[in-house]
Amino acid sequence: MTTGRDDEAAPPGTGADAGTADPASAGGPPGTGASRAGGARPGEPLWGGRFGTPPAPEARALGRSLAFDVRLAAQDVEASVAHARALEAAGLLTAEEAARLEGALREVGAEIAEGRFAFDPADEDVHSAIERGVTERLGELGARLHAGRSRNDLVATDVRLWMREASRRVGGLVRMLVRTLAARAREHAATVMPGTTHGRPAQVVTLGHHLLAHAWALLRDLGRLEDQARRAAASPLGAGALATSTLGLDPAATARRLGFDRPFGNSIDAVSDRDAVQELLACCAILGTHCSRLAADAIRWSELGWAEVDEAYATGSSMMPQKRNPDVLELARGKAGRLAAAFQSLATVLAGLPLGYHRDLQEDKEPLFDAVDTLELVLPALIGCLGTLRFDPAAMRAAALAPELYATDVAEALVRTGVPFREAHRRVGELLRRLETEGRTLRDLTAAEWAAFGLEGGGALLDPDRSVRARAIPGGPAPQSVLAQVDAIEAALAMREGMGEHHETKVRVVEADAAHDWQRIPVPEGDQAPPGEEVVLFRAMDGRFSVGLWRRAPEEGPMEPPYHEMAILLEGEVELTLDDGTVLRAGPGDVIVAPKGARATWRSLSPVRKFWAIYREPEGAP
Repeated sequence: MTTGRDDEAAPPGTGADAGTADPASAGGPPGTGASRAGGARPGEPLWGGRFGTPPAPEARALGRSLAFDVRLAAQDVEASVAHARALEAAGLLTAEEAARLEGALREVGAEIAEGRFAFDPADEDVHSAIERGVTERLGELGARLHAGRSRNDLVATDVRLWMREASRRVGGLVRMLVRTLAARAREHAATVMPGTTHGRPAQVVTLGHHLLAHAWALLRDLGRLEDQARRAAASPLGAGALATSTLGLDPAATARRLGFDRPFGNSIDAVSDRDAVQELLACCAILGTHCSRLAADAIRWSELGWAEVDEAYATGSSMMPQKRNPDVLELARGKAGRLAAAFQSLATVLAGLPLGYHRDLQEDKEPLFDAVDTLELVLPALIGCLGTLRFDPAAMRAAALAPELYATDVAEALVRTGVPFREAHRRVGELLRRLETEGRTLRDLTAAEWAAFGLEGGGALLDPDRSVRARAIPGGPAPQSVLAQVDAIEAALAMREGMGEHHETKVRVVEADAAHDWQRIPVPEGDQAPPGEEVVLFRAMDGRFSVGLWRRAPEEGPMEPPYHEMAILLEGEVELTLDDGTVLRAGPGDVIVAPKGARATWRSLSPVRKFWAIYREPEGAP
């Protein structure tokens, strides 16, 4: 599917006619003639010097990847610029030569982006096209660019750069969808509706509760995207074809130039590894499943008359004038199969593949591009559709009055009188069977019958508002629990967005207690909050409350009450020693909040990156 040619292999590669800006419009045999300034003849592949016979046209057609890997042009330019600077640092280029190479690379990149670049029949992929463009501009200097690198490490680097941006874009859309669901849930925190299991009525819940079930799943998708991005933040550039080079290049410096967290740990792994692509595809497949289930619920609600899709997100029938079909939701539901297939496609390619570069690895990019493209279509459509979906609370309430929804309430009422649950379950089941044979329901029981059953005033149990209010534990359907969940989700999003450049890094805010009615308090003068965000109150696991005041703190040293610190570990491991001798440790993605009034000292156990926040207890906290 995509590029990443092995310089030691002889991959075929057609190209577009010289002078055309369309990389897909390939045609014609390779040209012949005098050598270019870089050494290759016009129309000859970069590796052509080893061969006396040009590739067969059908071999070129099979191997050519330019039509789709041209999407990596911007990343290829950035990686090539970083490599040119690495050659300069190694003393293989002068500063002036490196600057000229960078200028030519950026010119070629701009021409490709604007559709003005003239592709050549020998351009089998975007990497060879860019290198040719630079060599045509700079002659022998351009031919020196490829020293110390292979297309094997170059393509792996390009893909990781592309994935980094793609993951951020998809993550941004997921956050927007979560915010949409949270807003609708807040709006319908008290809207009662039937909850189902096995597709059948089960218990009364609230619409807000159901919507947030999808929001929590999507929040986990964000965590997966962030985890994947952290693991993929290793630069392959400098690994060469397999075994690095003898030119004294510095992969760590190159990694820093490209914004990676670290260089590769093993050069064979660097060019062989595609599990970073696999992992992003897995994230996309799971996210697609969650989108599909969300769409399926919305479709079902529309079928039951509980919701109506806005006309902007519906279509009609070419034959039946009355139809208004939820096509956007149906397509979102169906795309899950496509996303799962993208993951399976690459997993099949990689299974049993020995280490080292193989041309099979060209098949990594098309499923990757397609998966991201699919989500960038599905997510905005879902955001718009869910944001404009018109719910019918009255219809939902009418359905929530079905007496069978309260069977568990009745059984648990017996439990509260001291009846063992299994006995209560049996007694309620027998009652329901008897009522069914009599053509009656729980609503038909008289006060005397309820009393005889052991529940004085049991008819009051058949109230949807009472039923959901009674389920007020954290994560439950009670309106106050729903609102607490909304606040928790908004806090998780605010923390990510408040971290600025590190918004893609995992933060374990699920440690917050959703049962508490979260407060929002003003930021004290002199403290810094995330731009455009209110400061959000968090509750630590031990029940103490803290408000995040987004301020940088020293790398090490004491922290004084009443303010105390929280650190979000982005990388590495730290140890926090409290004044009572307690030692806490945290690794990447962990959040440590020091207990109230504690003095503590931080110690780095390994090189760390962290985001600091200063916390203080709000008035009235325990």
